[in-house]
Amino acid sequence: MNQGYGPQGHQGYGPPSQGYGPPPQGYYPQQPPPKKPASTFKILAIVMLCLFGGCAGLAVLSGVGAGIKQAERDKEPALHVTADELVEAYAGNEIAADAKYKDKKIEIEGVVESIDSDFTGDAAVRIKAKGTLLGVSVQGISKQQAAALKKGSKETFTCVGAGEVLGSPMLRECVVQ
Repeated sequence: MNQGYGPQGHQGYGPPSQGYGPPPQGYYPQQPPPKKPASTFKILAIVMLCLFGGCAGLAVLSGVGAGIKQAERDKEPALHVTADELVEAYAGNEIAADAKYKDKKIEIEGVVESIDSDFTGDAAVRIKAKGTLLGVSVQGISKQQAAALKKGSKETFTCVGAGEVLGSPMLRECVVQ
């Protein structure tokens, strides 16, 4: 006969068929679980924070020298190059092309392929070039200058070389001539 709710033969509260007495051995852990070593994720997160902090500090310190580099670039004459020549130089030897063009003042001629906004909302212009689908990326142009450009027009830009990304030469701090 069942006196309450639950399975037959079980009376009262507590573990089945044990009654009201103390819990059976092993029912509750006797010791706290051993302390786990720091997880790989935590270690990686700490390392990433340290690296990010170091990079941010370097960015601040490098900003001090940026003014000096800018003044030096303004004094030196611009290297004259076409978009096709720039793409060919990077396709042939990226290291040599970086040594010649990266962080140098460049005057580049080419046909405007596209006029867009980048992910930050700034103007991003591409110049057609043989040997690459993406052309040459011209960045740093003011929105007013970009608005005056026409797709298919031949233009000259004065920029600073910024290397190559995915086979496309990159130029920054550009001004339409």
